[in-house]
Amino acid sequence: MTLEIKPGVTLLGLVPQMCVALLVVERAYSLLNVHCVITAGDDGSHTEASEHYAGRALDFRTRDLEPDDVGPLIEHIQASLGRDYGVILEADHIHVHYRPQGPKVAST
Repeated sequence: MTLEIKPGVTLLGLVPQMCVALLVVERAYSLLNVHCVITAGDDGSHTEASEHYAGRALDFRTRDLEPDDVGPLIEHIQASLGRDYGVILEADHIHVHYRPQGPKVAST
């Protein structure tokens, strides 16, 4: 499968951590034999504090996915990326953002 960027989407300020996320998401889509399309980067209309404007979020098209594949796909992406990333199903896309959680402190 291939990766496509929807016309009009810009990725100019993408942080390196989102490049890692992009690779993970594209691979997860390819395992389902589904074309991966980025539908939003640092463009578009988002909430004022959105990670999109800081280059820390991407949206991916879901309309080509089978409904039963969406939940397992999100779980796979989240498990692969770890706790510094959020993977959220929205109305017509999967939103992936990077938000570092800081070091995990072991309890004694």
